[in-house]
Amino acid sequence: MGAKRKKAHRTVRSQVLGFVARRYRTGATSDEIEKRLRLPHQTASARLSDLERDGLIYQSHLRRKTRQGGMARAYLPA
Repeated sequence: MGAKRKKAHRTVRSQVLGFVARRYRTGATSDEIEKRLRLPHQTASARLSDLERDGLIYQSHLRRKTRQGGMARAYLPA
């Protein structure tokens, strides 16, 4: 991964973590993160997986409807 790409990766990761942290009571679904931060699903999903693996966030029991009508779990800061 090139230096420019690594910096972008860290920036998106920080944005996702910040968004989840600001919604510490209600959490944030992947769909909400994608919409608010204007991220492709694959990018949001990958960053959420990274953050969860690193113990910075976790999937809560809270669920909400997505824009497509499905149900999604909300992530909360650890």
